[in-house]
Amino acid sequence: MRPNPGGIIIGEAIIDREQEITSIWNALRGQSVVLASERRVGKTSVLRKMLEHPQDGWTPVLYWVEGKHHPIEFVESLYDLLLKQGIVEDKLHKLKKLYIKYVGGENIGSWAFPQIKENWKTLLETTVETIVDTDRKVLLMFDELPLMLFNFIKSRDCGPRVGMEFLDTLRE
Repeated sequence: MRPNPGGIIIGEAIIDREQEITSIWNALRGQSVVLASERRVGKTSVLRKMLEHPQDGWTPVLYWVEGKHHPIEFVESLYDLLLKQGIVEDKLHKLKKLYIKYVGGENIGSWAFPQIKENWKTLLETTVETIVDTDRKVLLMFDELPLMLFNFIKSRDCGPRVGMEFLDTLRE
């Protein structure tokens, strides 16, 4: 085995961690799980291994969120990821693509299609409800969530209030 500082480890290169992963799957039967530790100890590798080897009945979705600076970026990218994986059906997504194609962009003057940046909470709640309404047991795994929250808090558009609203919405 060769060292891989900062590299991505996937598949059979992820060794051991079975005990931790079994513990996480068991905990998920009745609650959510927060996986927290120092950098470079293998949290993402555990998530990748869970993604590659899900327990019976689970559909894991691994979502890297570090680069998001507003909740609407989080929700839109999550929705796109769920669409790509066939977990949710394509509804609003088609409408937005047609709008961009035929009107020529996402903005007309100061009006954005649709005025959704302020309505991220409703879109997040609707996305989660859509997941719940599927026949699947979907496990959403958000990698680098604390860094995304830091981005929200430091953003001119968001600040601490939006960071707390985002967490409260996820808890609901």
